[in-house]
Amino acid sequence: MTQKILARISRADLGFEDHGIFAVNLGFDYGGAVQGTGFYALSNASGGPFLEALLNAVGVSQWKDLEGKTVFVLKQSEHGQHLIEGIEKLPTEKRGGRIVFKEFFEIQEALAKL
Repeated sequence: MTQKILARISRADLGFEDHGIFAVNLGFDYGGAVQGTGFYALSNASGGPFLEALLNAVGVSQWKDLEGKTVFVLKQSEHGQHLIEGIEKLPTEKRGGRIVFKEFFEIQEALAKL
């Protein structure tokens, strides 16, 4: 079951990770406990659209504005692991939306096959 947990974006990493792969990682602070999305590779056709989708979901127009924003983190808890599935704007925010990472990449993959 997916849970919505209130969190503040504490980090918005964009660059080359340890293996030289251009990637993005968002870090979330749940009020003491922290968790990251893990790095998503951007060196493919989905990279630009993924960054755009992240900015749109949070409701900001610049990367530098991600840190400090409060969102709902969509988490799946299974076998003792708590995986971040996506993010969603707060209902009080006028801008923003929702992104579920797996669904986003599945749609991008299907579009690439057209």
